[in-house]
Amino acid sequence: MSADATSSQTPQERIVNLFAFGPIGALHVRDGSIELATAAGRETIDNVQAHFDTSGGQTEGGALSGSGSFEFRREEVRFSLDSGAVTSSSTSVPVSLALTSDPGRATMKGAASFKDGFQLDGRIQTDVADARSFLRWLGVDQPEGQSLKEFSASGAMHASGATLTIDEGSFKLDGNSAVGLLAFTAGAKPRIEGTLDFERLVIDPYLGDASGEDVTASLPRQPSAQISDWILLRSLDADLRVSVDEIRVRTLSLGKGGFTITAKDGALAVEIGEIELCGGSAAGRLAVKAERTPRVSLIANLNDIALKQCLDPLGLGIPIDGVGELRADLAGEGQDLTALKHSFFGAIKIGAERGSLPVDFARLTAPVAPLESESWNSNQATQFDTLKAECRLAARVIWCRTFNMQTAQRSIFGSGDIDLGRTMLDWNLSVNRPVPSTPALDTDNAVPKLSIRGVLSQPTIRRTDRATLGEESSQANPVTSPVQ
Repeated sequence: MSADATSSQTPQERIVNLFAFGPIGALHVRDGSIELATAAGRETIDNVQAHFDTSGGQTEGGALSGSGSFEFRREEVRFSLDSGAVTSSSTSVPVSLALTSDPGRATMKGAASFKDGFQLDGRIQTDVADARSFLRWLGVDQPEGQSLKEFSASGAMHASGATLTIDEGSFKLDGNSAVGLLAFTAGAKPRIEGTLDFERLVIDPYLGDASGEDVTASLPRQPSAQISDWILLRSLDADLRVSVDEIRVRTLSLGKGGFTITAKDGALAVEIGEIELCGGSAAGRLAVKAERTPRVSLIANLNDIALKQCLDPLGLGIPIDGVGELRADLAGEGQDLTALKHSFFGAIKIGAERGSLPVDFARLTAPVAPLESESWNSNQATQFDTLKAECRLAARVIWCRTFNMQTAQRSIFGSGDIDLGRTMLDWNLSVNRPVPSTPALDTDNAVPKLSIRGVLSQPTIRRTDRATLGEESSQANPVTSPVQ
């Protein structure tokens, strides 16, 4: 091989040619080190202990095999290497490589090329017991957490420069399986890109542990996930397109849909195109800004959802039924999900139609007031045509300044609040009867008024514009004469 040809070769090409065509049959390396120029800076591979054999010696086409170990970032990595025949006209080298370490293991089989920088094409299988620890080993700063654990990937591989791409791949993380494409680019700020299709996606590992069936009751009792556990905002950039057949969040099931996840410069955005939810659909946007105290904003649009189907798994005890819609524009901040949940504030608009509310408005608004208060009454529920409410959320209290429910015979309006933390409610409602052919005088007494107060699961419902019989007697005789 001419000196001119040698001078134009890359260092990697020179090493390959040295083994393939040089006068070397075997090479032993003891306590060696290799200096690497990476996107994150210059790093070294230390304590290299290796043995290489070339079966062909000076014969063109000799194969290379080797094995040994080295240390990278204080972790021992064991390796085995086999390459096929190499000729002077070869543009690539058949290669099989296996890497094993405590952070993970990988096997690769394909063809390596050094012509235009190092490239490797073939098949890959990799398994990681703890993805969070593995990311820390690669230089991606990660706190301790309950998610990002077991990870595996396999598929067609292409490695070029600092980027490793797995196409037509199968992936598994925290028990969730997906197929598609995933690319990882190493650097001072690593980047992940991909298109993934999940048959079933369980979100629970990223929300902290919860063993109870009641979502609302279980969350405060269990460890709450740190927001930094699941957004990785300060550590890497991401551009992921995700499609799912089913999403599970605690006891709530969502159907087919898709969303995108982008993270850049400490900001995360999740754009939800449309996901099947409770017979209807959900869309929206979640944005997180990684500051000292992370700030979160949420825009949600729910359409044509079956209210009972959605509310029952939450365990809130809100007994409304019907087909509904919701518009929410919320913001909050907090280091973990519990703090975030308590800090959320913003506007909520609720609408429903063709539903029912378990209140016997006909009996409660009768000319003769009931002798005693009532509670939810599913046997005498009032059917409504439409229901609308404009509300605000703050400190886990939903306060609705306007409420309007239209039935076939009545118009019910008022205001009130629901305390989600205490599961209490406090509402004041007025009921307009149908307008007769001869309008009556419009006085306050002509409009029955009700209050709904107490524990959400079993509140007290009573008339407030007139007293019960016992109260009437007391009020009619506030002072009684002494017995003679």
